[in-house]
Amino acid sequence: MKREPLRRLSAFILIVILMITSVSFANDEIKRKERELEELNAKIEELDASISQNKNMQNETNQKIKNVMGSIKALEGEIKTLNSDIEITEASIVEKTSELEAAEIKIGEKTDLLNDRLRVMYKTGTIGYVEVLFGAEDFTDLLSRIDMLQKVLVHDQNLIEFLKEQRDIIETKKIELETVKVELLDLFTSKLKKQDELTVALNNLVAYQGDLRNDAAALEEMEQQMLEQADQMTTFIKNMKLAATYVGGEMMWPAPGYYSISSYFGNRLHPISKEYKMHTGIDIETPRKTPLVAAQTGTVIFANWFAGYGKAIIIDHGGGYATLYGHLDVINVNVGQVVKKGENIALSGNTGYSTGPHLHFEVRMNGDYVDPLTYVKGN
Repeated sequence: MKREPLRRLSAFILIVILMITSVSFANDEIKRKERELEELNAKIEELDASISQNKNMQNETNQKIKNVMGSIKALEGEIKTLNSDIEITEASIVEKTSELEAAEIKIGEKTDLLNDRLRVMYKTGTIGYVEVLFGAEDFTDLLSRIDMLQKVLVHDQNLIEFLKEQRDIIETKKIELETVKVELLDLFTSKLKKQDELTVALNNLVAYQGDLRNDAAALEEMEQQMLEQADQMTTFIKNMKLAATYVGGEMMWPAPGYYSISSYFGNRLHPISKEYKMHTGIDIETPRKTPLVAAQTGTVIFANWFAGYGKAIIIDHGGGYATLYGHLDVINVNVGQVVKKGENIALSGNTGYSTGPHLHFEVRMNGDYVDPLTYVKGN
């Protein structure tokens, strides 16, 4: 008779021990998953930084490519102008060479004519003057003839000197043009060499750009895998912690005073990846460090870096309802903390996979994404 109560007591103690053990195991499992999630989020944070750095390097490379292409285009214009200048200079050299040859011929002709006259005068000597004297009608005519003869000789001599001066000027100009041509050819060769160097640099930059894009694709694929793991862990943790009943009531706007939505819920062209992807919440335009509030009363089940969301908070409102606040600058709550509707929980920022300061706000029902505007409306 006494053994029956003893057996019942033993069974009750065993059940209590099993319950305590189960609860302890569940808590240990949650803590282990939370540690794994923190480690995974740290890795994702590093990947985000690498992706951001890669994007910056791609932008810098794109700008360098534009600059090099601009330089090549400018060089093409300079080379074209130089080529035209060389052709003009060569034509001028040919022209001056012809003028020089013509001047030499004229000088030769005038020199020969003068020499002939001087030879005649030399051979005839004073006889030439006698002939001039006897040929003259009177003394005045004689003087006139002698003066004319002297003027002819002086004219021929002056003409020859003038022609020689012109020849020297033409020759000097020709030499100057040949010097200019050499300089233009040197500059032309230098520009061609620079163009070749820039073309090589451009090809290297394009190849480097391709490598960066491949690296970015690999990093994004790796991040996507980690995001999926993080999502699974978050779901696991939430499922073990979510309250059974929704606290009730309408949700309030999480960014009081800021009601402009830059991106709505649904499929959209991603501003960074440039691919159409599901946008799981709404993006509310806010300056950096804008105070944010809890949309509804609930328990904070996540407050840490959350992959592409950057610094993020997830609040459980019971009954499968949860809200997420992403890209935060400062987190003002801790996991396990109960927050009231309208209570300050964070400051907005630009952390994670983001193009500028804003609040990414989500509402989830049993882990599924739903349109936040169905549950909360701004002014």
